[in-house]
Amino acid sequence: MNRKTLYIKNMVCARCIKVVKDELEKLYLNVDRIILGEVDVSSNKKIDEDKIREVLEQNGFKLIDDKQSKIVEKIKVIVIILIRVVNNFLKFSPSNNIRLATIRQDQYW
Repeated sequence: MNRKTLYIKNMVCARCIKVVKDELEKLYLNVDRIILGEVDVSSNKKIDEDKIREVLEQNGFKLIDDKQSKIVEKIKVIVIILIRVVNNFLKFSPSNNIRLATIRQDQYW
């Protein structure tokens, strides 16, 4: 069994995960694990990275090869997740932002 971890740029939401998973499965790859920016695939055949790259680019994604780009993409994914967590926790709206700024100012000044 051939296994490979793919690092993918421009995955930012659940829909991106679905598209990437569906497209990889169309290439007869087993998607063993998938999160934003990263996919573990396996296959009984040789994994054709050129074909994967082509399919991903047709869908607005990019296969990442170099170490620095992988690190940058992981940081972007962490920021996206943190923003979603904060937004869900605080239920952001302009009025909440003003209220929160006032609370913070009162607490620390």
